[in-house]
Amino acid sequence: KRGGQEGNALQVKLENGEAAVEYRDIPALLRGLRLLAGALESGKDTFVAKEERHFDTSGAMFDCSRNAVMTVDTVKYFLRQMAVMGLNTLLLYTEDTYEVEGEPYFGYLRGRYSLAQLRELDDYADSLGVELIPCIQTLAHLEQFLKWGSSERYRDTAEVILVGQEETYELLARMIRSVSSAVRSRKIHIGMDEAHTLGLGRYLDQYGYHTRFELMQAHVRRVKDITDSMGLKPMMWGDMYFRLFINGGGYYDPDVQIPDEAIQSIPDGINLIYWDYYHQEEDFYHTYIGWHKKLGQTPVFGGGICTWTGAMVQNYPHTIRATDAAMRACKDEGVRDVFACIWNDNGGECNYISVLPGLVRYAEHMYTAMPDENHMASRIQLFTGLEEEAWTELCALDCLNPALRPLEPQNPSKYLLWQDPLLGLFDRHAEPLELEAHYIGIRIALEARCKEPMPTRCSGLFELIRQLCAVLEVKAKLGVRLKKAYDAKDKIALREAADTVLPTLLIAVERLHVLHAREWAKLYKPFGWEVLDLRYG
Repeated sequence: KRGGQEGNALQVKLENGEAAVEYRDIPALLRGLRLLAGALESGKDTFVAKEERHFDTSGAMFDCSRNAVMTVDTVKYFLRQMAVMGLNTLLLYTEDTYEVEGEPYFGYLRGRYSLAQLRELDDYADSLGVELIPCIQTLAHLEQFLKWGSSERYRDTAEVILVGQEETYELLARMIRSVSSAVRSRKIHIGMDEAHTLGLGRYLDQYGYHTRFELMQAHVRRVKDITDSMGLKPMMWGDMYFRLFINGGGYYDPDVQIPDEAIQSIPDGINLIYWDYYHQEEDFYHTYIGWHKKLGQTPVFGGGICTWTGAMVQNYPHTIRATDAAMRACKDEGVRDVFACIWNDNGGECNYISVLPGLVRYAEHMYTAMPDENHMASRIQLFTGLEEEAWTELCALDCLNPALRPLEPQNPSKYLLWQDPLLGLFDRHAEPLELEAHYIGIRIALEARCKEPMPTRCSGLFELIRQLCAVLEVKAKLGVRLKKAYDAKDKIALREAADTVLPTLLIAVERLHVLHAREWAKLYKPFGWEVLDLRYG
């Protein structure tokens, strides 16, 4: 039944052959039913679960602008998975990949969503109790639209729009009206991040120099006027309010000093988002949430599932450490709304199925005050159908030194796959590492996994990464070996490479190409695959 005691999101009870689920909303109901099913599957006669929400909203933002645009069916798949976990928010990040009336080159050949497709997704999300929030850009990150000749009138620099002119705000009004008309939610994410070159292109030529703070202040107010006129509730990334006052334009300076004029410049009614996908120390999150509070509000928090390094799967160990530290700090600081950012930088190589254990971590932090690793492991197996160890094996490609905690995780599986072994651009990085043994070990582990039953959506991904390891165990240090043999005039070794190693590697890469194309077709629209196809070529 719907209801239950005040403050409880979910109660599940199994006793004497009868079960009862009390729930606050549909995601809580679906989560409760899955917990109940898990108890029955394990043969339990009695089971009790009582959970409270530690956040009002939690979910994920999926990047559909970096080459890979999820099909409607794929978005529905993730909506189902998230709703069963108990997550209640999905943000669809579309820079130019949605339809805008009067702008035929907006998302041209990029797999943009039609308004009909967005309405279909919103109907589906609503049936699951998930709020679908459009997430667009209204300042920077618009290079895919601005590159066209017909867009020149809107262009300041290659990626930033020309602020301060009426034509620009007429365009932004049409963009906002289009995407918001397709969804029930009155929330809209208007972007505004990383506008590093604001006012330094055509604006500078036409209007002279103005500080970025001055331009940002005026532009945010103009966009807020547009959203107000449509009855919308905007949110925006908060980084520019820090970058403008940090030497070098960085974001994460704990000693940043934000002047009162900046604090007073933020219009009422805009929710700021503190995004941080990197830090693994809880203290840093406390510091920066505190800085956001000094801007006048408790922020929304955007964490990250580490998909943005360009590898074919997420860096799961980084996701674990960053997520757990961030979620603990958010609870302590009274943050009520969080979401995981799932970026797909540099071509969209990362397979989104690999984010499932990261989504479970966000769900468990939503419904559990301090989940430990045993709790996480059991819930990951319950909600994904695979034990956490399987996901750890899958995502171990770039985990060569677990003790290393750089701000930006490494991605050797990417650059060693694509580099020309005769050029050896990255051989200096590969030379000191035991890469062959690393990738052989992962391949053997995944071969065993692939023989076991697993969810249909996951099996192709495991086969893909197994094959990637088969390629990398040969190719990762091939350039190093060739150069060594060449310098030593070891013609026997070079002949073996030419007659045996390279033909074998070519067959393995061709197999990888086929598997990758198959997985792409399962998840994404066709647009964008040509970029990866060229990389394989």
